[in-house]
Amino acid sequence: MDLQQVTVKKLDAALGSSPAALLSGNNEIERDFVLKELGARDGLEWLLATPKSGESQFAAIRLGFNAQSELVQMELDDTFGHKTRLQFSGMQRNPKIPEGSFRFTPPAGVDVLGE
Repeated sequence: MDLQQVTVKKLDAALGSSPAALLSGNNEIERDFVLKELGARDGLEWLLATPKSGESQFAAIRLGFNAQSELVQMELDDTFGHKTRLQFSGMQRNPKIPEGSFRFTPPAGVDVLGE
């Protein structure tokens, strides 16, 4: 029989030192990452974010910003030596999202753990 459970965590704890934490808009990124300016490359200004936690799945995350200081590219190096490049376009900051858009109801019979 498969284990059927849901774990509830606060958003900051769930994101930790993941790339999503860098996109969350939280101003506490220096709590979980060491930041270093890398200068210009390929027409973008680059910032290196290295997770402080040894439990992160990522060894390094590079963020590329355009002349308008918009994030347009992320390069992720995971702990297995794989590289992933994400390109962003049409980004919107703090769009209005109707309340209830992300409501989750655990299925019947599932154990709910956590907060």
